[in-house]
Amino acid sequence: MNDIKEESKIRKLAVKRKSDAILKIMKKADTEVFVCCLDALADISDEAASNEITRNLGNENSTIKIAACKAALKVNTDYMITHIRYLLSKESDPDIKKQVQELLNDSKK
Repeated sequence: MNDIKEESKIRKLAVKRKSDAILKIMKKADTEVFVCCLDALADISDEAASNEITRNLGNENSTIKIAACKAALKVNTDYMITHIRYLLSKESDPDIKKQVQELLNDSKK
């Protein structure tokens, strides 16, 4: 129930374009809330949001890494696409690499 409240709060902050408040929530968030924060940051797409999305493309948690890829593709700038391609070139986990490639391919449709 707590995650649902957090996610609702995050959505409201995204509508208000309050990326700093979302970044604060991320510091103490579990994986599910963290993923919701990344999605909200993609909707905001300001500099702080883009930096946080980019930073999490290298996250050790595969769920967060894939969520960061989805967020980066939602932002859909050349800068983000370049970072995703770099991730693809350096990723050693074949499952993550496959998921990222599928996300990238789906975004081109």
